[in-house]
Amino acid sequence: MGNISQLANLLIQQTALSTQREERMVAMMECLLSPGGVASTSSDHHPASSETPPKLNPASTPAPFLTSSASLRDFTAWKMKFDGYMLLTHADKLPQKEQRAILLSLLDEDWDRVNRYALPNTEDTAVKEIVRVMEAHLRTQWNVFVDWLVATDISQLPAWPHDFDPSEEIRAAHSAKIQAYFPCVFGGEAILCTMTSNPMVIELTSDMKLYAVTTARPLPYCWRDDIKKQLDEFRVKDIFAPINYPTDWCHPMVLVSKKDAGIRMRVDLTKLNKYI
Repeated sequence: MGNISQLANLLIQQTALSTQREERMVAMMECLLSPGGVASTSSDHHPASSETPPKLNPASTPAPFLTSSASLRDFTAWKMKFDGYMLLTHADKLPQKEQRAILLSLLDEDWDRVNRYALPNTEDTAVKEIVRVMEAHLRTQWNVFVDWLVATDISQLPAWPHDFDPSEEIRAAHSAKIQAYFPCVFGGEAILCTMTSNPMVIELTSDMKLYAVTTARPLPYCWRDDIKKQLDEFRVKDIFAPINYPTDWCHPMVLVSKKDAGIRMRVDLTKLNKYI
């Protein structure tokens, strides 16, 4: 009987202790859920954790790298990623000297030389100011007339700023205006008129070098019928005429697939444009 009574007393004590723990847990939950409970609880029990914000491991955050071939649009996207990288790694809380070191580590050699010798930056310049000066420098270098990648992408001189992405409605309205202004070009059946003024003359620089492609370039077999049909139409409309004699200048034809099916034919005049 003595052992049984002792065991009963132990069970009663454990039950009482369990009840006390549950009451304390309920009180702590009520404190946390009440207004201001989180701040008071954290300050009472963890004074050090409230002063140190959680920090993301830099190894888990990909560092945005900037190359000299980036366009202005690419630079804008990189700048947003750089700001997010500095925020997530809490590098924006570091001294400016260390922030500049992080910035330089994310630039290639060309951008590093630009920052050192071409931009008016000093050792005391803030990182945000350096990025702003870099963007201003890139804007001065932008020229859609000589940027071949942009020219082949838009297929025409831009009607709006290069950092503006118009909607489909704006593009459709702009295209309709062009077609209405040049009905003889976009009419479909119209024939281009022959020039009646003096012959056109292209003045070249004195150091120009003649360029002529004399060998045939491969053509995808699936495009041959479409290309032959377009060439025949151009010949009928007197857009060009075939010749059987060699010329000093002969530029290659470039074929590009259209987004809405079809093939666009262009002439690669980069060699000629170099000496105009």
